Amino acid sequence: MVSALEKLGIDVSKDLLIKDISSNFKYYLLTKNDILLTKEYQILVRDGKIASQIFIELEKIGISNVSIDRLDHSKIEQFRREVKINAHYSRKK
Repeated sequence: MVSALEKLGIDVSKDLLIKDISSNFKYYLLTKNDILLTKEYQILVRDGKIASQIFIELEKIGISNVSIDRLDHSKIEQFRREVKINAHYSRKK
């Protein structure tokens, strides 16, 4: 996974974080089945094109449980003001 992200230009030392790690070890003691370890990562992406490329590359290597956690925009406050102004003027009509 790391090499696939690096191939896309992701700086994994800054933009890849481990969000959560869990296992079923407590059930292993009872059932003696294999221990399942789950890791959840968070990747900081700065544009939609790279985000879609990440989805494609992760699917190629067998990682399909991928989701977008949050979207943000550098002009979000400006967009909010514009929406409020437009809503205010549309109510007056």
